[in-house]
Amino acid sequence: MKRVFLVSSTEMEEANLDSENSFLIEALDKRGIQASIKHWNVPEVKWSEADLVISRNTSTYIWDPEKFMKWARKVEENTPLWNSSQAMEWSHHKRYLIELQQHGIPMPETMLIKQNTEQTMKEIKEIIPWDD
Repeated sequence: MKRVFLVSSTEMEEANLDSENSFLIEALDKRGIQASIKHWNVPEVKWSEADLVISRNTSTYIWDPEKFMKWARKVEENTPLWNSSQAMEWSHHKRYLIELQQHGIPMPETMLIKQNTEQTMKEIKEIIPWDD
């Protein structure tokens, strides 16, 4: 039986946000695929035991992006990872929204703000008139 690990984080479990994966786990089980939720920030997980690792609820990586990217690259050494570490690294910094827009893909009006900028949302809204 194929094994799939659905990646989340301990914070998602604590917030009870992993429950949405139950539908996917059930659907995969009906197709003969054993799926389980594993947390990327738990060092004891043996990622190589899976045939495929799928990134699901990993948004808490923003608190330690370097650790997350190191984890993703390590997983890929032995196991296929969806999305790839390269794709996750590309989308980590939201400049990818500008890149997509430059390639003709419709995007909401986007403004990149440098870290530690002291602009208020009111000031930003004067630059980009978003609808309320």
